Amino acid sequence: SWLNDLKLRASFGATGNNDIGNYTSLSTLGTSNYITGGSFAPGKILSSLSNANLGWEKSQQFNYGLDLTMFNNRLTFVAEYYKKTTEDMLLAVNVPVITGFETTFTNIGKVENTGIELGLNFKTNITNDLKFRSNFNISFNKNIVLEIDGDNDEIRSRNSFYDGGASISKVGRPIGMFHGFRNLGTFSSQEEIDASPTQDGAVPGSFIYEDTNGDGVVTYDRKDWVEIGNPHPDFIWALGFGLDYKGFDFNMAFTGAQNYDIISAIQATTMNLDGVFNVETRAKDRFRYTTMDPNATIPTSNNWKWERESNSWYVHDASHVWLRNVSVGYTFPVDGISFLSGARVFVNGDNLHLFTDYVGNPEVNANGGISPGRDNAPYPLPRTISLGATLKF
Repeated sequence: SWLNDLKLRASFGATGNNDIGNYTSLSTLGTSNYITGGSFAPGKILSSLSNANLGWEKSQQFNYGLDLTMFNNRLTFVAEYYKKTTEDMLLAVNVPVITGFETTFTNIGKVENTGIELGLNFKTNITNDLKFRSNFNISFNKNIVLEIDGDNDEIRSRNSFYDGGASISKVGRPIGMFHGFRNLGTFSSQEEIDASPTQDGAVPGSFIYEDTNGDGVVTYDRKDWVEIGNPHPDFIWALGFGLDYKGFDFNMAFTGAQNYDIISAIQATTMNLDGVFNVETRAKDRFRYTTMDPNATIPTSNNWKWERESNSWYVHDASHVWLRNVSVGYTFPVDGISFLSGARVFVNGDNLHLFTDYVGNPEVNANGGISPGRDNAPYPLPRTISLGATLKF
């Protein structure tokens, strides 16, 4: 008698993806104008490389699920397990710049995503006038690169040479892991520099980078680069609940994600003290030669050439809980009003409060693809409070 519905299900599907724009396999022309002999001359140049072998990205996915409804439809539970394998991934990969280009689209590699999704809904009448409802869902996803058809079985990516962040995708690891120097702090004196592995150009107040390959030299050729962060949350979740009492209704919703990192690439600009950009207020606490503070973690204003390189100083924990929405409303009785079938007034708040240690939006994803979790300071989400009324005729 307590069981209303029980369903076990399984499915398999194979799909293709060609979402890379038009004519990507062709070598296209773009406009480029010249001045020749003091005269204007319109011209054309190659704007992309051709790839006659470019094909669709292909995915195969297995799903296994359970749907359960109990206690006179008060409680609903949904569970889903999936395994998705994508091959011939459509990615923009690096090519030698001698070609005149930096990247070109190609089919490269194979990645697997496995995960579990759980959902729970509950509703009940506490009294004749008071009703309660709630819903909760949580998702766990793990991805791993199975194959890469390229040199050293890895793809490295970054926005620009001095962008404060880089990513690496390699076989056996999740896609788009943060890649760079492991930062150990800042040098507090010349004596500390002399006693450490060689870093060309280092001065008191410069970042200390770990000599990960143990050769006694921290080199600029990225031989000492390691994984410095993971942009993939262990899980994401959402929780909502509401109460109805006579004509009043109240609703609240939270979202969150746990145990993942963001690389704040914008700090390569806003915390770089070379005199070119505006900087954050906390730059006033930087290392100074006048005080030689051994506890300073913000580098000196000296324009050291490695300061903006990808390193773990830019990587931050982005675990968060977000109060997404709160609404309160009242529905008026319209008995005796012939032209009106319903009337409700409400106050609604969106993005009301963010609980996190991260400074910024922890849900940023400036690049996506093989470079996830990079914060380039997008326009912030507004906190919105609105008042309104709904009339039904």
